[in-house]
Amino acid sequence: MKEYRSRVETSIPQQPWAAVGSVPHPWKGRGTQSKGFGRIRLHPSSFRLHPLSFIRPAVVTLLCIAAAGSSSGCGDPVRGPVVFYLDGAGWYSSAASVKQGLRDAGYIGQFRTYAWSAYLGPAHDHIVTSKSRSVARGLARKIEKVRRNDPAGQINVMGLSAGTAVVLFALEQLPKDIAVDNVVLFSPSVSARHDLTKAMKHVRRNLYATYSPHDGILGALVVNADGKRGRPAGRIGFRMTRHGETSNAAYKRVINLPWRPSYLAFDWNGGHTSVTRSKFVATVIAPRMLTTEPYPLDRSVMEKKLSAISDQQSAIRDPHPPVRNPQSAIPNSSAGGRS
Repeated sequence: MKEYRSRVETSIPQQPWAAVGSVPHPWKGRGTQSKGFGRIRLHPSSFRLHPLSFIRPAVVTLLCIAAAGSSSGCGDPVRGPVVFYLDGAGWYSSAASVKQGLRDAGYIGQFRTYAWSAYLGPAHDHIVTSKSRSVARGLARKIEKVRRNDPAGQINVMGLSAGTAVVLFALEQLPKDIAVDNVVLFSPSVSARHDLTKAMKHVRRNLYATYSPHDGILGALVVNADGKRGRPAGRIGFRMTRHGETSNAAYKRVINLPWRPSYLAFDWNGGHTSVTRSKFVATVIAPRMLTTEPYPLDRSVMEKKLSAISDQQSAIRDPHPPVRNPQSAIPNSSAGGRS
């Protein structure tokens, strides 16, 4: 019997939760378990706790909290301006430079990064994850929660590359009474012909989109992040695809920001990701976000469209406009004021 007891004692698992689980009625058995062959005593060593037995679950809990808070912080904001930022596909991180640029421009509100990547590589994020309605729905719910909590507060949404597809899909899923203030799309890898009419119903002010013909990454792009055909908006800017009262009103607030050589001074060299440099954000993007007044010299997609139509009509009416001879403006000295 002594030999049998030793075998049973050594077979009892050493984890405290397993030892307790082996006693279905501890208040009746008093540390023993009843079997048909007698009473078996649990070895005292089975109740010894490993020093890490409580640390491991605590670490796991903290990691779960951190993962859940990666997209919105550890708590939802109470009041004040909020910026939601979405990085591009893969593991590239531009959130720090964008946040620093906003801070340098005087922004003191909350900056919340929405982690949407599946961490399976840039190609998977660009082709698969960016089109996920559930991923976009998660962002839409966070925007709605902030807006319900602070109806008059300022909410701005910013995204880079494939993250811009998630931004647009999230805006399209918002309830009718929920809207953000401004949207900024850095180097959007969505189609230039993506219809923004539905998304702009949930934008109170403007949507800004940067683009550059020197963007090598988008120049080699085969599939757009939104799954739609056409050249990416990050190369040529957004284009109107339909006309009507609703669409015209929407595109009056869509403003393309093309790359210019002068932006070299602000660290944007026309590349795909350098547009998120803090100096460019602070100098060019933040002033447009932090004011409620129209920004000087900005022209919307609709305004440029009307200007182009006007130029075409003028060319049709007068295909060969007269060319003024500069010499005709010079007064003839020989015909001076002699009477």
